[in-house]
Amino acid sequence: MPGRGAAYQACWYLTDRGNTPTALPRLQQLHRTWTQQLGPDHESTLWVAHCLARAYHDIRNHTQARTLAEDLLTRRQRVLGKDHPDTLTSAHNIERPKADGSA
Repeated sequence: MPGRGAAYQACWYLTDRGNTPTALPRLQQLHRTWTQQLGPDHESTLWVAHCLARAYHDIRNHTQARTLAEDLLTRRQRVLGKDHPDTLTSAHNIERPKADGSA
C-alpha cells in the first residue's frame, strides 16, 4: 500500500490543515478509483471513505458525510467486526454531527 498510503496521507494532511477544498476532489477520485479497482471493502477503500466523510463534514455537506459514514460503518462492522477500533471510530463519527447540532 505504499503508493496508496502516500496518496491517502497527503489528502489527510490537507484536510487536517484546513485545506479541505483542495483535498476534496482528490479524495473523491481516490474513493471512486479504489472502489472500482480494489473493491468497496478493501482496507484502502475504507480508509479513504473515512477521510472523504470527514471532508464532507468539514465543508458542512452533512448529508453526504452521514450517507458515507453510515455505509462505512456497515462495511467495517462486516469486514472488521463490531468491536474493532476502526469500527468504533466510525460509530463515533456518525454521532458527532448530532452532538454538534449539525445534523
